[in-house]
Order: sequence, then C-alpha cells, then structure tokens
Amino acid sequence: SFTWNIPAALGIEPSDRCHVRIQAEDAHGNVTEVTTAQAFHIDAQAPEFSLAAQSPSYAREQAILDVVIDDHDGSGAAPTLLEYRRQGEEAWQNYNMNYDESNPGKIAFAAPEGAYELFIVCADRVGNHTPLPAADAEPHATVIFDATPPDVVLDGIQPGETVTLREPRAVSW
Repeated sequence: SFTWNIPAALGIEPSDRCHVRIQAEDAHGNVTEVTTAQAFHIDAQAPEFSLAAQSPSYAREQAILDVVIDDHDGSGAAPTLLEYRRQGEEAWQNYNMNYDESNPGKIAFAAPEGAYELFIVCADRVGNHTPLPAADAEPHATVIFDATPPDVVLDGIQPGETVTLREPRAVSW
C-alpha cells in the first residue's frame, strides 16, 4: 500500500485531467506490469455561491434561504453550513440544521424575534470549503424575525356607540 499526495511542484491545476501509471518492484527484482488508473480530476477549489434573495429579508417564524452553489465541475456540493449571530454581537454560532441531501442549497433558518446576520460556508465532497467567518466578517445576509402583531387603534368610536358607514373613522397602528 502506498499513499501519494500530489505535490504542487508538479504544476497540476485543479481542472487538469490526470492519469496515474503504477509499476512496482520488490526486493528480489520482480517487476509488475504497468497499471494505468482511470483518468481523474484533482479538485482543490472550494465551491462558490450566491444567495437568491434580498437582504435584509423579513420573516415571521422561518426564513428559507436559497443558496446557488457552483462547484466548477468538481466533486459536487456537500452540506452547506450556516453561521449566524444576533445583529450587534461579535461571535458567530453554527446553526444546527437538518440537511436535505437532494437540495444542498436550501436552508431553513428559524430564530426568536430579532435581527440576525447570516454567513454561508459552502463545501464540496472532498472537503474544500469557503472560509469560516472571523469576528469582523461581513454577513452574507440579514434576516429580521418579527412575529408581533401590530397594535391597532380605532379612533372616534366609543364602546356601544352606533355608527353609519358614511362617517369616516381613523385607524392607526
């Protein structure tokens, strides 16, 4: 068994198509036939992504984020990670979510009322990923959760009063 890490010194680009030829010789001089492995690509590039939504966005209970992932014909997209923090806080937290293998770019984010900054981390199936957020990282999106109904006041009508439809009444909230 032999493991080989392809050195960057060979000048192999991530998109290059590679072939490996293997021949072994033991201590007694016995030599195997040359074996050629099937062609393969080296994937050393993290996927790129974009969000298909406006920021800030508003939600009552849950925000659905559509992340468009481009893995440059690499190994394929792996689960997308979501880091979040309340607006004004420094520390990012990992959002523990259920991942849908059939739709790697769809994220459902739910949180209590407030404004949240979101940071997306995309990965591919061989472990290349976009950077994790530093404390001073700019968010990729902001979601504001608001589940409080507005206060409504009807001015000019007393309890038990009879009104006609012709009389204008003011409504404020």
